[in-house]
Amino acid sequence: FNPSTRIGFSIPEQTSVNLEVYNQLGQLVMTLIDSPSMRAGTYEVDFVANDLPSGMYMYMLTAGKYRDMKKMLLIK
Repeated sequence: FNPSTRIGFSIPEQTSVNLEVYNQLGQLVMTLIDSPSMRAGTYEVDFVANDLPSGMYMYMLTAGKYRDMKKMLLIK
């Protein structure tokens, strides 16, 4: 992506949601969502990486007990 992308996800029930972006070293670079309670539904969040260097990034979505991590490649 360059310089932004959209991260989509669905949650089946009301729960806490946390969406964070990490660099290749495992360092947190941005928190996109930190909500103690979100309603069930489908969501999309824009990730704008104007200030970040090119490279591999991972995002981790935690919703209640569910956790998923995906890779993203930023090419400028």
